[in-house]
Amino acid sequence: MAAVPAPVLALTSLLAKARRWSLYLPAPRAWHAAGRARRIERHRLDLPIEDPTAAVGLAALRQAGFWRPDADGADMLKLSPDERADLVRRLDALKGQEATTTTIQSNSDQMSLAIYAAGLDTRLLALVERYVQTPVLYLGAAAKCERADGVAVNQRRWHTDMEDLQVVRFIVYLSPVEESDGPFEYLPAERTTEVRSSLRYRSGFLSEALADRHIPATERVGVTGEEGAVIVFDGARLFHRARPPTDRDRYSVTYSYTSRWPLELRATALPHPRLRQALAGLPHHALACLPGRV
Repeated sequence: MAAVPAPVLALTSLLAKARRWSLYLPAPRAWHAAGRARRIERHRLDLPIEDPTAAVGLAALRQAGFWRPDADGADMLKLSPDERADLVRRLDALKGQEATTTTIQSNSDQMSLAIYAAGLDTRLLALVERYVQTPVLYLGAAAKCERADGVAVNQRRWHTDMEDLQVVRFIVYLSPVEESDGPFEYLPAERTTEVRSSLRYRSGFLSEALADRHIPATERVGVTGEEGAVIVFDGARLFHRARPPTDRDRYSVTYSYTSRWPLELRATALPHPRLRQALAGLPHHALACLPGRV
């Protein structure tokens, strides 16, 4: 399969953004819902066999949009200590070059093949596919260091993800994360629905004043964890953020997925040619999850 040129992907992203905004109109919304229902029905008999060890995770995602695999004894996305240390070293090197940046990020083309390929694990893809009920698109991995500066900007502000109707993300902590270290924080699904409705929210980051009024501290769920802890959530379904760390820098890596027909596909999701070539030996089902392929 040939790679789609980056300019074509950029144009596709622009058209997808226009399509996403059009879904706030009744007719396009109904048309999109009908198309999605047809894709789900066509794919129903092709869904992967459910992994018994991930069944509890699938149920949790369907019910609450959130799951802690380690809390249920599930072995999923367990990066080795060496792999985690390698990511931290790469982030520290970038941190030295970006002294004033609040969030230091290393994208897929800046990490090892093994770490990127971990997101194409068969069991992991099967879990996501059964959740979204259609073929899956792998948006890649992003390693991040959140500086302990207490500043609430960008992903540290409350938001929902807008790439698709379901955006499944796996976060792996690369260092221990306590309450003051910037844990992942979310608002439960039922309350997210209520707040989204009351604000007539479509997309974007909430201001701190607006978040304080509508997302009180008593309802916010902070997810602490040891190094290697894994968090799974649907970012389109939950208001969430990275709580601004104040004590220690937070190190993590996030793997992201949508359906194969996302509402918006960003050019940064296109795998680097080096990665694409190195992954050529993977099963067809995994390669089909890479964006920018026809």
